[in-house]
Order: sequence, then C-alpha cells, then structure tokens
Amino acid sequence: MASKPETLISKSIQDLLDIYEKQKKLVYTRTNSWMVKQSRSNGYGRVPSVSYIHLCREWWSDITVLLQGGAFLAIEVKTPTGKLEHSQEKMIDKIEALGGLYLVARSAKEVKEYLDTYFQEN
Repeated sequence: MASKPETLISKSIQDLLDIYEKQKKLVYTRTNSWMVKQSRSNGYGRVPSVSYIHLCREWWSDITVLLQGGAFLAIEVKTPTGKLEHSQEKMIDKIEALGGLYLVARSAKEVKEYLDTYFQEN
C-alpha cells in the first residue's frame, strides 16, 4: 500500500529533525490527530451511543518542536497544493500572538532552510 504524499513529506521532515536533535539543537514530537471510537453499552449487549475521543485538538500542528534557547515551533505539513483549514489559520494567529513560531512546510528542504536561518540568527 502506497503512503500518502503528506505522510512521505512528514517522514522526510522527521528524518531531518532527527539530525538536529542529535546535535542537541531541538527536541520534537509528531502529533497524531486521530480519533478513537468509544462505544457505550447499555448493559444488554446493545450499543445505544457511540462517541469519539480526539487524541489532540484537531487543529494542532503535525509536528511540535522546542528549539535550542526555548523557542516553540509548530510545523504544519502540507503537500505542494495542500491548503490550511480555517481552524489551522486561526491557530497560527494564536501561536504567533504568544511569541511562538509557525511554519507551513511542503518539503524537508523548506524546514532545513528555516532552521538554518533560525540558528544563524539566534
């Protein structure tokens, strides 16, 4: 089964971040925004209701990074033609208003350029 293009981009970005992490320049995590189905039984073997538990907020970034010096960077991975959801656009404003950094990344090369510039300036 072939991987989705966004998944391949994310994997290449994580491979790059692993290099920076070994250099002790950052620490990161990949966020899974999956939902888990939760069924509630009524005690008679029937399932009267089903609900979903979000493992994180649906608009949270794909990759969360803590940069050397304490800066927070949220990375949203998109394909070259991918578009942000309205809730993701609102999240950019919230993160930047609190002094955090936000990057919409369409390739590992973009992330490398961003980080190299950041580390040169900070």
